[in-house]
Order: sequence, then C-alpha cells, then structure tokens
Amino acid sequence: MLAFPASFSTMDSRSSVTKLELKRLLMMGNVKDAFLLTLPDGDVFSESVFEDAIENFVRCFVIFYPRLDLPTLKSVPIAVSGDAVVDLFSCRACGKIVEDPLTLPCPEVSHTVCRGCAAAGSCPVCEHRVPATSLSDRKTTFAIQRLLEALFPEQVAIYGMRKDGNRLLKAGDFAGAVDKYSAALEKDGKDAVLFSNRSHAFLLLKEPTRALADAAQAVSLEPLWAKAYFRKAGALFETGDIVGSLNSVVRVLLIDRDVQAARDLLVKLLFKFLHSSGGGAGLPAVEAVRHSEVIVALDRFGELVEQCRRSLQDLGAIERSVVTKLVVRMDISSEKVEELLTCTLCYRILYQAVTPDCGHSFCKTCLHRVLDFKPRCPECRQDLSSFLATRIFGWSEMIDKCSMLFLPQRYEERIREHAAEIRSLTALSDDEVEVAIFVLTTVWPGIPFFLYVLGKRNLFLFDDR
Repeated sequence: MLAFPASFSTMDSRSSVTKLELKRLLMMGNVKDAFLLTLPDGDVFSESVFEDAIENFVRCFVIFYPRLDLPTLKSVPIAVSGDAVVDLFSCRACGKIVEDPLTLPCPEVSHTVCRGCAAAGSCPVCEHRVPATSLSDRKTTFAIQRLLEALFPEQVAIYGMRKDGNRLLKAGDFAGAVDKYSAALEKDGKDAVLFSNRSHAFLLLKEPTRALADAAQAVSLEPLWAKAYFRKAGALFETGDIVGSLNSVVRVLLIDRDVQAARDLLVKLLFKFLHSSGGGAGLPAVEAVRHSEVIVALDRFGELVEQCRRSLQDLGAIERSVVTKLVVRMDISSEKVEELLTCTLCYRILYQAVTPDCGHSFCKTCLHRVLDFKPRCPECRQDLSSFLATRIFGWSEMIDKCSMLFLPQRYEERIREHAAEIRSLTALSDDEVEVAIFVLTTVWPGIPFFLYVLGKRNLFLFDDR
C-alpha cells in the first residue's frame, strides 16, 4: 500500500482530505494541481516555505506518480567466431560478457553473473535472496576469470581500463581517469558505461561541454538507462540550461525512483524553474515567491513531465539492444583449458564445482571431504565457517558447462569416475565394500603432503596416547 512519506507531516495545516486529494491527483498524472496543494495559502510566501513545498511535492511525486512499464535494455554480444563460447559466458542479467564474475550461493545450481548485476541482493536468474553482507564478502570466481582472460583478452583489457579509471576517479585524479576511459573507448566506442563515466570525470574537471557530449552519447546508446540521463542532467545544469536539465532529471525518476541524488537535483531545479517570472531559465530570482508566477511556470512543468512520460513509453515500445562485436580466441589448447578447470584437490577436471566465498572452486565431493576435517579453504586457507553454516552447496552451472563445451570426452570420463566412486561407497554386500579411510592427492618423495581423513570417527588412528 502506498503511504505518504514521514516528512510529509510538516504540512500540519493541510487536512487528511487534502493529502488524499494530492495522492489522487498524482496517481492520475495531474502534476500541476498536485503541486498547488502543497503551497501555503496567500499570494506571496517566503523562499524557505516555497522550498519546503517543493521537497514535499518531490517526495510524493516519486511515490504516487504512475510508474512506467519499461523493458530492460540488454546487450547482445555478436562473436566473429565461437558463438557457443559467447553464449556460455554471457551474463544472464545484462547480456554482456560477465565482468568480475561472481558465483552466487544458490541452493541447487549456482549461477554466475557480473558483480554489478548481483548488487540487488538476489540472484537475477533464480531470484534466491542473497544477503548484502554475503555479496560484499564474496570474491571473484577465479576459474571463470582465468578462462575469460584466455578467451576474451580484449574485453578483459577494456574492463581493466575502466576499473583503473574508476579507481583514479575515487582518488581524485580526474585527468588520469579521463585518459583511462578514453583509451578504453578507442577499443570499444559503443560502451555507454565508459561514456557515462568519462562524462562524470569531465564534469569534475569543470568541463561541462565535453561532459554533456559524452552524456548525450551514453543516452543515445542506452536510451532507457537512468544513470545516462542523470549525467546529462548534471552537465546541462552546469551549462545553465535549467529546462534541459529538468527534462533529463524527470526522465531519471520516471525510470528509477530510488536515485536519491536525482531527487535532490529535482528539488534544486524546480526551485530555479518556478522561482522566476514566467518560469524562464537564467532570470534573476526575487526574494519573495508570488503565487501567480508559480502557476504560470507549473503549466510548463506539467507539459514537460507529460512529454518525458510519452517519450519514454515510445522508446520502451521499440525493441532495442546494444550489439557488441567480440573477438574470441579459439586457438586456446585443450591442455590449457584442462589446466584452468582442474580441481587442486583431486587433480581431475572440476565436476559439480562448488565455489565458496574465497572464490576458489573445487569438486563438490572433494570440498566436503576437506571441510569435514577443517573449515578452511585448502588453497588460500580462508575461514569458511560462515559458508558452512549456510548449508548451501549449489554447484556452478557455468563451470560445468565449460567442461562440457571444451573437454567433452574428459567430462564424460569424469562423470563415469564419479558414478563409480558413489557406487563403491554405497555398496551393500561385503565383497563390494571399499571404504576410503585416507584420501591422498599426488605425493612426491621428501615433500610434505596433506592427508585427508574420511569421517571424524577415524581420527582416533592419529591419537598417540
């Protein structure tokens, strides 16, 4: 049920009937009359009172104004060769080749998506809820990342440049960030994220004209992306185009109501847009606000909101996609792939691979044997107690499909080996029982090795008392 924001109680002079009328008007799309209900009585009022009215209106606008049913714009990677490889490594959420691959802890089958696509707190494929703390603690899936580096070196390089640019931007080196984004755009000139990030860097360098050009390019590439419009709104605001900036920020909130920075910018823009004679941009503000002048400006604002709504609906009705051409290295040897897909516990190719929080992948049965002895990753020694506590051991769908695609014969052999092991452990007759007490990996003379004990009941064999 839609409710008024808590801060709306500042309008103590308004009756509950008036508040319900405001809600009804906004749900009908009547922006002008809804805004007039937030204004105090009288022909003239102070700037502070007017600003409070704008803040109340914006808070109610993002809650009650009709939401648009817009499709999600997906990337469509087109491979020069190796279509099956591209399909395998495409993120099921955004459609792009997975960036910073993150294998989520799903109950049965774990899905791998871009880290950014998993930020919502649930798996975009099976919708299994994943706590935000669990996402922040999980590291990149190393096996998939190494395969990406081998198969898509150019895409990985572009993503690396973008990450370097983001790091420089956070460090305050805006010029260095622009150089990184520009170098990445030379390799891929149709990446809306790169244009958006460079636009932000230009704006921080006090170059709004160049920022506006990049923001406009990002909008043209992804016309239903809220962040692209927000970059454009910021650049237009710095150039003094209040009406253009207002147009863009309204589009941001029509696409995504949760962008707090866009709400704050809308309050600032509405104050400038409505607090001048006739509602024009660039006119000197007066100390007091006149009711009659606000009404004239509200007519234009209502038309602007309706124009933005219709424009976005028209864009949403058009089936759009971003086509990206990829070059896949198909000359990678099967030996190299097998090396990347080898379990470091049993030294066979990964089968039903489980990826804990540390990012390393192991065969499901191998990992269970190790964790039965000590709750630490056998490769990096990270504590996996919290991973064990969840009791979620879904195996990685992407890793298994990699084995099937690149190493079909070895994968079939691995299935038969696994089935034979299960049969030997579940045999009923005495002459068929083969229970492993000690599980050994590859052993070399004179070199210490791990000795894994199957079942805690067998640990008494090491008791020297």
